[in-house]
Amino acid sequence: MATGTEAATETKPARSLRSRIVRVSLAIVAVLFGAFAYRLTSLRGLPDITPPFDPERDGVVDIRPEDNAFTYYFRAQEKCRDIQSQDIPTTYSNWSEVDQKHFKFIDDNREALGIWFEGTTRERSVYIQPNTFNIMTELPALLSLRNFCHAANLVGYRHEHEGDYAKAWKWYRAALRASRHSGQNGAAIERYIGNAIYAITVPNVIRWAENPRVATDQLKQALKDVFEIDALTGSVRNLIRAEYFNYINSLENSSIRGEALDNLFINASNSTSTFKTKTKARLVAAYGAIRREPKRSKRVFQLVTANWLSAADLPAAERLKLLKMHNELPLYDSPECAKSMRPNELASWYQTTLFARMYLQNWNLLERAMLRDEQTRAALIVHLAEQIYTREKGKSPATPQDLVGPYLQALPAGFDSTGAAIPLVKPAAR
Repeated sequence: MATGTEAATETKPARSLRSRIVRVSLAIVAVLFGAFAYRLTSLRGLPDITPPFDPERDGVVDIRPEDNAFTYYFRAQEKCRDIQSQDIPTTYSNWSEVDQKHFKFIDDNREALGIWFEGTTRERSVYIQPNTFNIMTELPALLSLRNFCHAANLVGYRHEHEGDYAKAWKWYRAALRASRHSGQNGAAIERYIGNAIYAITVPNVIRWAENPRVATDQLKQALKDVFEIDALTGSVRNLIRAEYFNYINSLENSSIRGEALDNLFINASNSTSTFKTKTKARLVAAYGAIRREPKRSKRVFQLVTANWLSAADLPAAERLKLLKMHNELPLYDSPECAKSMRPNELASWYQTTLFARMYLQNWNLLERAMLRDEQTRAALIVHLAEQIYTREKGKSPATPQDLVGPYLQALPAGFDSTGAAIPLVKPAAR
């Protein structure tokens, strides 16, 4: 039988071995945890590029108040506070459908409508300076602008009914011009509203143009005006820059980030803000901080902006061909577009972000909307030219190409005689 001293002596090697095993195990765990923590927090390989344009120069539109269309739109809204509650139809198949109560509203607010009309004669516009925009910015005057345009279409229709086709065109032209003011130097929501205003006005212009009582000279003037209106459309570069400020300003404001997270969980639970939704938002924000948010999202967004700007000067149809969905992220695939980072690599970084994934999913929808707008504008130009051709030659053109030369220098960008549906953005090849 072993003594107590012998038992103690026999266990010393075992104790030493166990101690070494524990130390080695702890070291392995520490290394694995360190590697995990490094991968979780590291931004290595995600370049911190400079803004892909000059924010100081491009963040402010240099325009005098008297030259800004929105100066007048704001005044018109102040003069007619009820404009936002109006539900004036935009198109009618015949005069009997018109509700006379809308004319009473229009006649009671002639002064406000006159101020709005004065704004439509301006060439330039900015709702708010691009560098002040963020995702919480409210734009109430856009609803007023839309409803003033509805009213203008109805005024135009009244002049048509009375046989004053020159005055009718004046009001349709005003609505088309206002559509280009919305989003000329603004963010996506402004562009959507402008596109919608143009689209609802076009059927009235087509009905007016097809009326045989409208003189050929009036049609020629309308075609000239529509070309000038087309030139008022804000560039895609302006739009991307406005969206850049929208997201960067939101990322750099902790209150906006917190509110965005709160709204995310409120929408997910289909409820109002509760202790539970706020707690979830705070836990996600803490995890984001560990992952070095918002710095991670900001770097990704700057790279995404560089990718989008690389295709900004192409026609809408060509941009849409290059645009591919990289999981949730729409990016342009071309050598020029990959200068800052390859799209598939950028998409991988995007998947690791918190705020970028909340903000950057809908560019593909906006691209399709811009192509639809370009096609709508092109179709109106061709239709007016066809009406002039038919009046002067006594027959319809055999093909749209017959219009090139005497009526059009070329068929406008975006014109599609097939009427094919706008394609969905395809997933990127893997």
